[in-house]
Amino acid sequence: MIIYVESNFVLELALEQEDAASAKTILSLAEQGVVELSFPVFALIEPYWTIGKNKLDRDNLYRLLYNQVKLLKRSEQHRALASVLDPVMEEMQKLYKKENDLLELSVRRLLKVGRPIAITGSVVAQSLSYQGQFDFTPQDAVIYAALMADLQQRDPAEVKCFTSRDTQFDDPGIKAELQLYNCRHIVEFRHALQYIESTNKPDDS
Repeated sequence: MIIYVESNFVLELALEQEDAASAKTILSLAEQGVVELSFPVFALIEPYWTIGKNKLDRDNLYRLLYNQVKLLKRSEQHRALASVLDPVMEEMQKLYKKENDLLELSVRRLLKVGRPIAITGSVVAQSLSYQGQFDFTPQDAVIYAALMADLQQRDPAEVKCFTSRDTQFDDPGIKAELQLYNCRHIVEFRHALQYIESTNKPDDS
């Protein structure tokens, strides 16, 4: 069974978001050889941009808070509030390293067990068509074009699943196109995990 993932799967692991437990289990199943994990190589790059942008946003917020805390400390009636904010600001400064370290660990695990799909010139060319056809962002169009290029080279009889929390992929036209290659699209990682477990359940008959 082939499981296709993209950028938000990597971010789920790195940021330990609400469905991270299911994503971790899917990755573990790939490490055990239960499923094959495949992803466009671009999916390993885009999360670094996201985490970098989060850092810039937090840095801006930190500067605003820092100036406000300085003012609060000058006022006797507000010093208690300033003392509460100080440790919060310290933790904000540590977030980027924590997230980046976990992202690097996740990427290394994916590279070790998974199969990256190359972003070739033909994939980029096809992505331009998908932008108009499905109203994709350029990033999502590249992800989908890489996925389709790989599906066209796979055994049609092999069971496949594309799991992504990006609702742009949850489109009837996309689902129908994926079904032509025996591939299901599942939005939530926990539902994808349930599908994996049900598909790989031993036949008692």
